[in-house]
Amino acid sequence: MLIPQADQARREAQAPSSRRLLEDGLSVVVLVVLAAVPLCEFGSRALLHRSLSGSIPLSQHLTLCITFLGAAIAAQRCIVAT
Repeated sequence: MLIPQADQARREAQAPSSRRLLEDGLSVVVLVVLAAVPLCEFGSRALLHRSLSGSIPLSQHLTLCITFLGAAIAAQRCIVAT
């Protein structure tokens, strides 16, 4: 549900800008790395019989980063979860 004052802010947020492209690009990079880290961990265990050092905390931190980044993007674009 949108509040009336948010209509203008929402229209402004829909226009593409360099900041929006940066945020979207950063979120894509974080998601790609978040997907790649467990895959590399799986591959290293299968092929090298060793695990990658720090892959689990890295995945946890990336999950936290994408959560906060998504919340910031949603707040800026006036997206309210109902």
